[in-house]
Amino acid sequence: DDDRAVLTELIERLIERAALLAAVTLTATVLKSGRGKSPEAPVGIIAEGSTFYRLKGLKSKTEFYLKKYLTGHFHRYWKLVGIENATLIGAAVAGLTN
Repeated sequence: DDDRAVLTELIERLIERAALLAAVTLTATVLKSGRGKSPEAPVGIIAEGSTFYRLKGLKSKTEFYLKKYLTGHFHRYWKLVGIENATLIGAAVAGLTN
């Protein structure tokens, strides 16, 4: 039981760190782009992948940090956009144009 509790705590901290790093990276990207200054025209953040959507807590914690820093601190607006097979489509377009 002690090992299970330690492992659970380690995994939760790992997910927390991953969410924070993802939010920081996205915040920097949005700030660099100069977009998202109006709530009527938020930046669209494409989120794809089973890890993001199915790993317990990753999506919600990433959204928490985006709200805290990107919206709360920097007053930038965003929304998550899910696109089915975005990576596959992007790779196909890149392959056809090169």
